[in-house]
This record gives sequence, C-alpha cells and structure tokens, in this order.
Amino acid sequence: MENPTIAFLFGSNSNISPEEKARVIGELEKIGSMLTFKIYKNEEGWTAQCNEKSGIIAGGTNINPAKSEIESQIRESIFSAFNVEAKESPYFTFADAKDEDLSSSSRAKSFA
Repeated sequence: MENPTIAFLFGSNSNISPEEKARVIGELEKIGSMLTFKIYKNEEGWTAQCNEKSGIIAGGTNINPAKSEIESQIRESIFSAFNVEAKESPYFTFADAKDEDLSSSSRAKSFA
C-alpha cells in the first residue's frame, strides 16, 4: 500500500511516471521529514512558507482561500522545487500567442 502522504502529494496525477515519483520521494527522504508549511493571511491574500526548505513558497491573492486552493498551490510549489517532470496532458494543448494576437483590435475581431 502506498504511503498516504506520498499519495496525497501526487494525487491521481497520471502524468507523473512511477520513476519520477520515486525520484521525488528519494529527495524528500533526504530532508528527513515530511514538509510542513506555515500559512500567513492578510488583506492582500495568503502565503505558505515551507518550514524545512525555505525556497518552497506558495500563495495567492484570494483573501479567503479554500483548503483545496492552498493544497493545490503548495503541491505545485513542491513540484516546481523538485523539478517534477510530467508527461503532456492528453486533455489539452497550448501554444504561445503572438503579440499581435493579444492586441485589442484582434480581440475585438475575434468576438465580433
């Protein structure tokens, strides 16, 4: 049975390979404990600071975030800190927009 903390970290994200999960778990084991966060809230939003690894920070401008929002942002920050590589999503794709695509005249045309 998979460790519940590790299962929570990766969730049902099938885009992360078992090898990548093992690599990240190894990195977390080097820290020697699970990651814990202090959450700070103020009138401008919230910030989560990792107690064990100072470079892992999450946050948002929502002054009243749901627990799921905080967890999602923390998860993304952990993935970023450990350079988690995910396979491309089968559910969407994207491309960089050109500057002219973002001009107000082209937006007006696209919605007219």
